[in-house]
Amino acid sequence: MRFILVDAILEWETGKRARGIKNVSLSEDFFDDHFPLKPIMPGVLIVEGMAQISGLLLEESMKRDGKKVKALMSLMEKVKFRQPVYPGAQILYECDILRMNEFGGKVSASATVAGEAVTECTLLFSFHEFGNPTQEAIRARVLETWFAGAQHVS
Repeated sequence: MRFILVDAILEWETGKRARGIKNVSLSEDFFDDHFPLKPIMPGVLIVEGMAQISGLLLEESMKRDGKKVKALMSLMEKVKFRQPVYPGAQILYECDILRMNEFGGKVSASATVAGEAVTECTLLFSFHEFGNPTQEAIRARVLETWFAGAQHVS
């Protein structure tokens, strides 16, 4: 199973906020088992998509300060699931940095479909230094795809 749950970044403001999308397709592997006669995107994968865009925002914000870190999600607070997500939907992820220091960051994140709330939570991340050239090359390719149509504020 592919574990990239963001298709594109729409808006980006380093150190502040980001918006991205996920196009939910019936061909996704997880729909085989969740659920065969009524496919619903697993809530944990919606949270993972929010964590991917939020972690990236924190990592890139730390790069601005000259630090190369990997943001690892360490805590989810106040997670609320409002409605299911079905194939054919386009999820809009939004995240705003609440706090950040050299040890980690806290982000408010939400997911909506057609303007309706799907999931919301607060995510906490811890920062860890890394230096894997292979991982960096993969990450650079993913970022190039994600940012292709993004509106950069700063």
